[in-house]
Amino acid sequence: MPTGTSDPKFSFVDKISYNSKTKVAKTLLTAGEQYEAFMKYVDGNPYLSKRKGNFAERFGALQPWLNRFDLKLMQEFYSDFGTDHRYTLQVSLDFINVGNMLNSNWGVYKTAALKSSYGNILPVEMQRANTKSGAQKGFVLTENSIEDFNKKANVWNDDLGLGSTWGMLLGVKLLF
Repeated sequence: MPTGTSDPKFSFVDKISYNSKTKVAKTLLTAGEQYEAFMKYVDGNPYLSKRKGNFAERFGALQPWLNRFDLKLMQEFYSDFGTDHRYTLQVSLDFINVGNMLNSNWGVYKTAALKSSYGNILPVEMQRANTKSGAQKGFVLTENSIEDFNKKANVWNDDLGLGSTWGMLLGVKLLF
């Protein structure tokens, strides 16, 4: 994490967009704009603000806590059907993510609004040098505008996939 604007180990460069058809380069964000937005993001994050001048440790900051629980109800019915062998019929009902069934805000996974990979939030990325566009090698924000970056910084979105919704499974098993 950078310590301030004069940190030589961490320098932003202008974020350049290059259209290869028209051969026109356009500056999306200046280095100063990006640095200011990034430091605002760092200062607003309790974990990152304590790590200035050091590396942010892998899994040092965690996603919001998730409480999720399931419930299984099962009933067994026995019969010999006129033979010497006993048969068992099991009927079960599994409730997956019961909390979400009771309240739509419970049991919902959260994902970072900023670009992420395998749960690691990636607010900056390395821009490669490009002689055609004039882009320099250095750090740039992952978003293409300061407004988008500020809107997504320190924001957790609900992941509304199957893992965040409740479900019910009916099971029937015959044991002989």
